[in-house]
Amino acid sequence: MIIYGKEVKGLFGGVVILDFGSQYTQLIARRVRQNRVYCKIFPHDAPLSAVEGLRPKGFILSGGPASVYEERAPRLPPYLLESGLPILGICYGMQLLAQELGGRAAPAERREYGPVELHIKDPPSPLFLELPFSQVVWMSHGDRVEEPPLVLWPWPIPKTPLLRPWGTIVDASTVCSSTPK
Repeated sequence: MIIYGKEVKGLFGGVVILDFGSQYTQLIARRVRQNRVYCKIFPHDAPLSAVEGLRPKGFILSGGPASVYEERAPRLPPYLLESGLPILGICYGMQLLAQELGGRAAPAERREYGPVELHIKDPPSPLFLELPFSQVVWMSHGDRVEEPPLVLWPWPIPKTPLLRPWGTIVDASTVCSSTPK
């Protein structure tokens, strides 16, 4: 298999979580591990040399307190989108992923913090396949994706659903969510 332009042989690692400063990064890692998937947390600006030894199968981008449209906001490492691996952006991670792929994030009309009811529209995304269509989730954000990039919705490329970049504004890993996963 070729990852980052290099032939990689042998067993592959789990998931790399890039931490953008979320108060829930450790909880996200715990939920991943509870599903019997190895993961390791790295700072958002970790160089390729730090993560490639893990031979990740995918990435999770955590949330964080910054706003993606701010001048000094953390950015994606260049290798991330070039890797061809699945990427899940949560909160800030989703907004950053959307912006880096050609979408636009903007301030929300009001900040949200706490439990809210999520209603999954039909047809459900593979990201939510095993979850109920209506559930209580935890929100903690002040921004929103105003214009999703075309690559995120309606998912024209790549054809393999698991290799598409995914994003969610809710953190389903928190105990406050009615079905933490």
